[in-house]
Amino acid sequence: MERLLISADKKLPSETESKAKKAKTRKYDDKYLEYGFTQTSDRGDSRPQCVIRGEVSAKESLKPSKMLRHLTTKHESLQSKPLEFFQRKLQELRGQKSILQKAATASFIISHWIAKPGKPHNLGETFFLPCAKETVSVMCGQSAADQLALIPVSNVTSTDIAGEAQLLVYVRFVDEGEIKEDFLFCHPHERATSEQLFTTLDSFVREHEIEWKKCVGICSDGVRAMTGKHSGLVTKVQAVAPFAVWTHCMIHKQALAAKKMPPDMKQVMDEAIRAVNKIKTSATSTRLFKVLCQEMGAKHQQLLFHSEVRWLSRGKVLSRLHELREEVRIFLLEKNSPLSPRFSDEKWLALLAYLANIFSRLNDLNTGLQGKNTSLFTLSDKIEGWIRKLSLWRTRLNNDNFDAFPLLDDFLNESTVPKASLRQVIGDRLSEMEMQFREYFPENQAMSATEEWIRNPFTETSQTGMPIELEESLIDMATDTGLKQRFVEKPLVDFWISVHAEYRELSDMALKKLLPFASTYLCETGFSALVYIKNKYRARLVVEDSLHLFLSPIQPRLERLASSVQSQPSH
Repeated sequence: MERLLISADKKLPSETESKAKKAKTRKYDDKYLEYGFTQTSDRGDSRPQCVIRGEVSAKESLKPSKMLRHLTTKHESLQSKPLEFFQRKLQELRGQKSILQKAATASFIISHWIAKPGKPHNLGETFFLPCAKETVSVMCGQSAADQLALIPVSNVTSTDIAGEAQLLVYVRFVDEGEIKEDFLFCHPHERATSEQLFTTLDSFVREHEIEWKKCVGICSDGVRAMTGKHSGLVTKVQAVAPFAVWTHCMIHKQALAAKKMPPDMKQVMDEAIRAVNKIKTSATSTRLFKVLCQEMGAKHQQLLFHSEVRWLSRGKVLSRLHELREEVRIFLLEKNSPLSPRFSDEKWLALLAYLANIFSRLNDLNTGLQGKNTSLFTLSDKIEGWIRKLSLWRTRLNNDNFDAFPLLDDFLNESTVPKASLRQVIGDRLSEMEMQFREYFPENQAMSATEEWIRNPFTETSQTGMPIELEESLIDMATDTGLKQRFVEKPLVDFWISVHAEYRELSDMALKKLLPFASTYLCETGFSALVYIKNKYRARLVVEDSLHLFLSPIQPRLERLASSVQSQPSH
């Protein structure tokens, strides 16, 4: 039980004085809607709320003058709107509140049903909600099923086994003539707001006497707490580190660029996953399917399970399903599944083969973007290579050449599906994907001259954007045969570090481009380690020290630690 002790050196208000103050509290009046304001509730703790953006103000703002100031400063174009306009906005706001309140209530109901028997929390996302959507879609229609998407049951968050949000920070720096990456710290947060995250980061930096001005980059995903324009963590860091440039994780951007699918292919994907789950979610069905595969002499006897969390599994899941398509058709037919006709539909199977191929290639791309010691240059090259491949595949499709997609090519050679129909569908999808990648990676369209010299200072590219002194230094470097040999022998980052003493300004400019992280790969591996260390058997563990030892390549100074321990002689 918590206790609160109050020490007061001033006289506390009497009951009569409290009532007097309470009586002076201003109440909401319906005429305040003319200023675009309603109230949050009918209770005594109600506060004014703007019907335009839903912003809630303090109780002291419940004055016509303050509400008018809010309207004129933040919604200047709406001052002349009639009362009917604000009444309509009020109804829209109430409708949104009602939907969100129902969604939150439903979320708590699902959580209660999961927690009561002690089941894993991710059942809400992986079982309850998908099952409810499909059931409601059959019984009440798709529009009703779409409403269930508002229920917040997702477990895809950066929390540990104890439900705490964890901030993991890595650092990349130059030390003793080479670039190093290391785990900086881990800190739990009750609410992962940008203010709390920055306070934690800033406190660590100042406590360890690190200079913010030396920070040249910060990399994160695109969540609002990180990248909010006015109050995000990146904005707060850039206020104290003016040279820091934000980089959106290229792995995250690649996943977003590849996520969108046209309706016909999404339907094939959804039906394929349902067919797999029909067999894999039942132990009996899994055993019977294995027996069927053995009797038919199949190379494999099991399908692979699909999970949205492990989205990289899609290529392997679809490839295995395509390989065992005949066995799956027979099994689903015996079970009277409505999905069985799909495995007799040659066009559907052709699209399945294409999806298996394209997701396998996307998996290869994603894997290529992972790893340590990556830079914006190396990952940009991989993305640019992928975009050009999309154009190449589309060109070959126009010539009825499907060899870029082996599973599809083999299937078409054995089927009666007209290639012309698939050529148009797949070609449009490849064109759309190319545009999506260009939208997410606009920096890949052209490499500016001021960055091309970083890749290779020994080219004859004109450096018109640089001061004359730096261009002359670059010419001196380019004509030095000894440095040219060093450039061939060393990695790009190591080369620029090695010439820092002789060409300091050029080296600094190059390292500001090469040093920043290009992806959050290290953080993702760090979270995997965190979940491994802080499991259900160690839920109370303060994980930072253990995680630091697990992730950091730096060896602890054991002798120094031992010397600091006080000996305890026996009595």
